[in-house]
Amino acid sequence: MWLSHLERSAPLFALYRDNIPSFINVLLHEVKVLTGKDLIVSLRFDLYELPEPMPDKWAYRNVNAVQVIIDLVQAEIEKFNLGTYNYNSANIMVNQTEDRKMLIVTDDLGEDILVLKTSWLYLNSIGGYTRF
Repeated sequence: MWLSHLERSAPLFALYRDNIPSFINVLLHEVKVLTGKDLIVSLRFDLYELPEPMPDKWAYRNVNAVQVIIDLVQAEIEKFNLGTYNYNSANIMVNQTEDRKMLIVTDDLGEDILVLKTSWLYLNSIGGYTRF
């Protein structure tokens, strides 16, 4: 499971409990690359699966989307093939290879659009909002 590769995952467990969503069929909003001593790649995406039960303040605000930001620290970009396509049904897979984690983002046709290797994969943030 992808969650075993994610550091600082406690907020996901607190929100979703035993029904942790997959990273299949997500809406990919942003890929950000930060240069410096360690290359950091951040992915911002929406999960289509909402938590049950919904937190009270989210239900009050009619939240219908959960946005996640994950950071890959000491990242290596192996493939970066994002075009003008709207990635509203991207799939994110995380695997362990020898001493690194590999994150692969595919489009709805199964084509690799982003392939990254990283030493660390962190949950940066998770929040609910009302989409449209």
